[in-house]
Amino acid sequence: MTLTSSVHTLFSSLTRQKELFHHSKTRRPFVTLSFAQTADGCLSTTSSERLYISHAAALRVTHQLRADHSGILVGVETVITDNPQLTVRHVPGNNPLRIVLDTNLRIPDTSSLLHDKCGHVLLASDQNAPLDKLQKFETLGAQVLTFPCENGIPLPLLLHKLFDLGIRDLIVEGGGQVISSFLAHGFVDFMTVTMGKFFIGNEQAVRYRVTEPISLEGFNAISLEENILFWGSPRPVQLAPENSVTERHYASI
Repeated sequence: MTLTSSVHTLFSSLTRQKELFHHSKTRRPFVTLSFAQTADGCLSTTSSERLYISHAAALRVTHQLRADHSGILVGVETVITDNPQLTVRHVPGNNPLRIVLDTNLRIPDTSSLLHDKCGHVLLASDQNAPLDKLQKFETLGAQVLTFPCENGIPLPLLLHKLFDLGIRDLIVEGGGQVISSFLAHGFVDFMTVTMGKFFIGNEQAVRYRVTEPISLEGFNAISLEENILFWGSPRPVQLAPENSVTERHYASI
């Protein structure tokens, strides 16, 4: 299979999953989770410096994924560390609505998102966030939505609100805590992971709690320069019984 046909397979799979998704039942956007990690599952360095994992070909695929969604979401830690633009500048297409989960409105007022004129920005924050901060960011052109936040932004309420605002498909790019929250809530409908071919050996990997393991239905993988890209639709699976052949085989290795 050629690289072009492999990428076509990725977007065909995504389109098919969107077609199967029932907005009328869920009242939330279709959610695609997309992130980059090292070969040992790390998303960042121990010093929280920006870690460049995706090379040019993988970046183009990621930006095409952005263009295929009406909203893109990250956590405020990603904005503080990486100062991302969250645009589709590497491919033709429209920039999605840029959404930042920022309970205490910690986003720097110098962030590129607030000044690059590349599209609208929405900040999801605590209803008790300081009024002066809220007004400051609204003056900078951002829309601020507030929620009751006992344990962070309530994702079900947020997704319903985004749906009401016309966001029918959403790409979630990180960071680790945001990725984990969406997986743990079962709100991921499609998933793409860009893996770098190197190890950095720290504990900044995706960690989450689920009642059942997750498998990727329709799993596919391709090599893109110095990256491996794989994708599929997350589905819960049951572990093999302790006395199964598979369990005995691995126990003997």
